[in-house]
Amino acid sequence: PFGSIHPRAHVKADRLILGARATVYGEPDVNYRGPAIDRCLITRYQEQSVLRVDYKHLAGGIYLKSYNGFEILTTGSIAWIPTEIITVTEDKQSVLVTLPSPPDIKILGVRYAWAHHPCEYKSCAVYSVNNDLPSPQDICFIP
Repeated sequence: PFGSIHPRAHVKADRLILGARATVYGEPDVNYRGPAIDRCLITRYQEQSVLRVDYKHLAGGIYLKSYNGFEILTTGSIAWIPTEIITVTEDKQSVLVTLPSPPDIKILGVRYAWAHHPCEYKSCAVYSVNNDLPSPQDICFIP
């Protein structure tokens, strides 16, 4: 119902080439993975509480192509609540995500691109700067 699940041929080839260069040929500076969620925590930004999502497997940092794709889970809720990205941090290692009102609700976790068809081709939210690879579907629970 959502079209082909297979990426376009050149996208597969590009990813395979990066993977081969890094693993088979041992090129240490080749990153063949998109940015993945490393941890998430509640922090302050411009006098409000926000959720900071830190990434690993970065190739030059991250950038945004959209501001959607994140959902949060709160206490007392059985459904994930869509939320928006505010910005990428200055060091390009994290994104800041809005939190729901009221501010005293406990946030249990955040998930990214968690859908059967999370976004159109090359239009998900989070990508690595150097190799333009997307962040995969991921989930992070807040300690």
